Amino acid sequence: HMVFKDVPKMRVAKLKRFMARPTFDDELELHRVDCQGSHRMLDNYEFLLRKREEFANEPIIPAPLVRGDDLIGLGLEPSPKFSEILEAVETRQLEGSLRTREEALEWVKHEYSLGKND
Repeated sequence: HMVFKDVPKMRVAKLKRFMARPTFDDELELHRVDCQGSHRMLDNYEFLLRKREEFANEPIIPAPLVRGDDLIGLGLEPSPKFSEILEAVETRQLEGSLRTREEALEWVKHEYSLGKND
């Protein structure tokens, strides 16, 4: 439960991934009880309640904008690099800088220097 001390400093993508964990609600309650029983500072607990409310209008982890077959369509060969690319796209999606499939594909092409010889 030490992760809770870092939540105000987390980037949005990391925070959303943390809050999407299947055990998050239980961990949050454990954190609250732990704080109540020791230092009584509930700042991070209250921060997470506010974030949960802020994120409530959309899936905390939305459907991916890009999949492996999209990368193949861009001319990439399946490889371990796919995971890195897909995670990078997901991070930008969670942070709000990529909102559509088209934006994501353009970002991948630019970031990984694809399609320059078309």
